[in-house]
Amino acid sequence: MTFSRESLDARLQRIYAGLDTSPGFDARVMARVRGDEQAAASKAAARAEESMRYELTKRRQSWRGRVRRWVTLDAVGAAALAGFLGRVVWTAAADRAEWISMYASQSVTALGVLLALATLPALLLQQKRRTASRPSAFGWPERNA
Repeated sequence: MTFSRESLDARLQRIYAGLDTSPGFDARVMARVRGDEQAAASKAAARAEESMRYELTKRRQSWRGRVRRWVTLDAVGAAALAGFLGRVVWTAAADRAEWISMYASQSVTALGVLLALATLPALLLQQKRRTASRPSAFGWPERNA
């Protein structure tokens, strides 16, 4: 297949007609390449930061991370103080175990009765307000006593 010179020139002109051949072409291409590289680098940095954040969150949510957060010098000191106070209270209660066992049931019963009686005035007041604001079931006017 042989092509004539004119047809080859016409074809090449059609193929390369949209190319930029103006001055500064190399600088514009390099600027675009640098911009693409910077965009790719910023995306990679964002991905690395997100990955690091994910790892830190995963580490914090693990049981080891929880233990590390909870077991501090303050927590150990508070636990030791609570243990000491518990031991003191336990020995004091053990010395009075007979007295406690003798009066514990009466004390708990008395406390329950007091709590029940403490709510009684509030219940009576609520019931009185409820009946005063509601009309009679038969449509008759209420008697005010």
